[in-house]
Amino acid sequence: MALEELMQLVALGYDVFEGRPRLAAWHQRVEAFLGADLCQETHGPILNILEQATNNKLAKPPPEVCSYMLLRISRIP
Repeated sequence: MALEELMQLVALGYDVFEGRPRLAAWHQRVEAFLGADLCQETHGPILNILEQATNNKLAKPPPEVCSYMLLRISRIP
């Protein structure tokens, strides 16, 4: 779960592992434990999010959810 949170930042172009050898080593251990194929399969959609956004392939949220999302965003300090 923690790796997924970090991979979201990587997908947006911020390499959280660069300059952090202990974090990079942890990432390598997790990937080795889970297997490279499984990691690629699960991280593929996350890592392609910018490409999907530029190609307008992201699904739009349903209208009934939009007002709730705007309310949540408005509460961010």
